[in-house]
Amino acid sequence: AIVVPADAPPELFGLVVSNSGDGATNRVRAVRVVRNFEENFYILQLTDQHVTATNATRAGGNRDSSNGSTDAMGWAAPVINLINPRFVLITGDNNVIYYQPTNWCGMTETRRRIQIYINALQQYSAPTVIVDGNHDIGFSSYTNSLAVRNNYEDMVGQRVFSFRMGSFCVLGNE
Repeated sequence: AIVVPADAPPELFGLVVSNSGDGATNRVRAVRVVRNFEENFYILQLTDQHVTATNATRAGGNRDSSNGSTDAMGWAAPVINLINPRFVLITGDNNVIYYQPTNWCGMTETRRRIQIYINALQQYSAPTVIVDGNHDIGFSSYTNSLAVRNNYEDMVGQRVFSFRMGSFCVLGNE
């Protein structure tokens, strides 16, 4: 059973699950206290961030003419946190792993790009729901797409999901 104090703040919390036989595991940004799912709320939707690097080299937050940066995510974080939506819905092309079916960045670079993206998300104090896109995992005919998809699921989580928040339902599908 989980007991939440009545005065728990609305920020995100880490979750630690432990037992005497297997030790403990933790997940950052896993729990947010919502006292009433049925009260009015709003969501914030982001898409096509195309992150490939940490540093922006252009004023708009891009690394080059088409690729984004985690700097831009950091610049947006104070605004997102001030808005404080029920959750942020990120709807694909978060990274650029694939440019074209046979033009991709390789598995080592894939992991690096996903990790810097995950690290940048830690700046958001609102829960995030992430759906991938064709630049993230490619289509089934793309070079090494099965390996990339498995890696994505290991690092980010399942690619298809649904959950309910009171009478509100979210279905995520790439």
